[in-house]
Order: sequence, then C-alpha cells, then structure tokens
Amino acid sequence: MATHDMVCTKCGKKYTVPISAANLMFFCPACHSRNGSLSDYGYGPIVPCHVYVGDHKIGEITGGYGDYHLRSEEFGLDVLLTKLYKNLEVYHEAEEIILSILVKEEKIL
Repeated sequence: MATHDMVCTKCGKKYTVPISAANLMFFCPACHSRNGSLSDYGYGPIVPCHVYVGDHKIGEITGGYGDYHLRSEEFGLDVLLTKLYKNLEVYHEAEEIILSILVKEEKIL
C-alpha cells in the first residue's frame, strides 16, 4: 500500500498515512486536528471515504445520494449524516463528530 508523509498544520507532528482508497480523511495522531482529505469530488463518488488518525483507520463514510453514514467499529458508530455531497458538506459533518469523540475519549492513536 502506498503512503504519504504528512506534517500537522497545527502542531507540526510528522506522521505517515496510508493511501488506501480514492477518498480519505486525515487527523493528526498528536493533536487530533483534521489535516486534510483526498476525494474524487467533482469527478466521481466521494464514498467510501476511509478516515484515519495517523496511520490507524478508525472508520469510514459510506452510502451516497442523501444516505451517507459515518461508521466506526472502534467507536461503535453508525450515524446517518444529514449533510450532502455539495462542497463536501458531509465530510465536514463527519469531521465534527469524529473530533468530538477524539476529544471526549482523549484518544491518542
């Protein structure tokens, strides 16, 4: 599997993320800030989207056409998301949910 070296835009931590799919969302393993995403937005489907904290996959966004879900076995999630494809709003909604869990759990992965 291909990887990509990242540097957190908030805390400066260096980490590596796997490039496991066409659609990815990355969170820093040290401070949990979202450090970006890769997607086929504008060219194709934006799901499934694998969600990583550092190199650890914690979940994914699945579904489509108004039926997007954030799923994570690790956190026991299967949340129906209310936002849609436009401007990757569904990614932003998932980000808020993930950040609230990481902060609440004080989970360093």
